[in-house]
Amino acid sequence: VDAISRLILGFFFSPGSTNDSPIYIPLQKFVHKILSVKFDVYSADKGYDSTKNNSFIANELKANPAIPCRDMEKKSNSDFILYKNGVPYCKYCNLQFHSNGKDLKAGFRLWNCPNASKNYTCEFIELCNPTSKNLIRTHKTPLDDIRKNGTPTLPKHSKAWKKAYNLRVIIEQVFSELKLSFNLDNLNFFKLSSIFSYVCCSLIAYNLTVLVKELIIK
Repeated sequence: VDAISRLILGFFFSPGSTNDSPIYIPLQKFVHKILSVKFDVYSADKGYDSTKNNSFIANELKANPAIPCRDMEKKSNSDFILYKNGVPYCKYCNLQFHSNGKDLKAGFRLWNCPNASKNYTCEFIELCNPTSKNLIRTHKTPLDDIRKNGTPTLPKHSKAWKKAYNLRVIIEQVFSELKLSFNLDNLNFFKLSSIFSYVCCSLIAYNLTVLVKELIIK
């Protein structure tokens, strides 16, 4: 949804049990492909926070992400990793993880634990208990701090960032209006084959309503 015009730009269908975060990039690619409009800010709620989503907005869409941070640190990571100057070290043997290249698309630097070295056999395997067949711990660290710090033009938690994120209130209002006017929060009585057609027609009808109101005002 465009928070300025209140128009719905695109949508994806997924089961209610599906995590929406992995769908964020395919949806934005779809919208970007069919529209010639360039947006300065892409906002989403905390559930969409990830290094991959933030990096995609900044590096591929050349825009600014406005997504609140959530606690991304896995408990298992804190059990065996410590950082020195941003580099992961094994807590047990106090040796540095080995760089294993970069995933530029996802925005990650890849690391292998010291046990990946041919001339080293870790004596702490039983404590670490890695699940891989090669008994090697792998780890990812962000290539940049876009997720935590934002971009130079929209620093995280600056007044401009907060203003951009607060526009999500408008988007939530659109969702509420759709549910109220088109009964989109209660599709249990529809056949699965009919849900897509019903929702698609509802969103088109909503957009037409918004455009007609805009024309009347002008």
